[in-house]
Amino acid sequence: MKEPGTRLHQALLIALGAAGLAGANSLMTNATPESNRELLGLLLEVIGAALLALGLCGLLLPRAQLLWSKGLRVATQALRLMLLLGLIAVSGYGALAGWSDFREIRALQTEGQTTDAQITTIQTVGLANKTGHISYSYRVGSVVTMGQMDIARSEYKRLRMGAPLTVTYLPSEPHTYRLGSVDGGRVARRGTMLFLLVLRGVACFGIPFLYLEIHRRRLQQGKRSQANLAPA
Repeated sequence: MKEPGTRLHQALLIALGAAGLAGANSLMTNATPESNRELLGLLLEVIGAALLALGLCGLLLPRAQLLWSKGLRVATQALRLMLLLGLIAVSGYGALAGWSDFREIRALQTEGQTTDAQITTIQTVGLANKTGHISYSYRVGSVVTMGQMDIARSEYKRLRMGAPLTVTYLPSEPHTYRLGSVDGGRVARRGTMLFLLVLRGVACFGIPFLYLEIHRRRLQQGKRSQANLAPA
């Protein structure tokens, strides 16, 4: 992994990373679950986090080297431990949550049935807001399931009270559902998102951990070389 050569380079990485995260947030706002838009937003989030991590590593590396050169082993060990724990926590949570969603949507694809939910409330928004909320419900036998979702202002014109919304649910667990139909493409997107959820932790914590670890080892090797060259 190459160290950014200049502060301008580091600042550019940080700016691109921040722009990527902002773009990801914009794409994922009101995105339909397992849609191409949500997938693209998550991919952009991972790329943005990786660029931001690389830029920050370039800025913070000199301070980390100063800690190592002073022999502050407790501080450096604590830094490495925090990064490692962050990697395990974020990637582990992403893997568990993503795997749970993936299993659900696979079950919905193979066993799910469709029905119509009805819109029960439409919450209007002010001029300053870009999104609003709707509530809906559907019945399977004696089981009533209610839900809500955010919608963009542009969607308001096509919605009305009592309008139908297609849902796919599990007959054995009517509360487990997704809006819309569930096909192979949707399952594939959820599987890709599972992979990206794990990569998000790597981008946020794994890259800094590896970046700092490589330079720590280089510094240690340099000290050993100097010790070997020193006169007895």
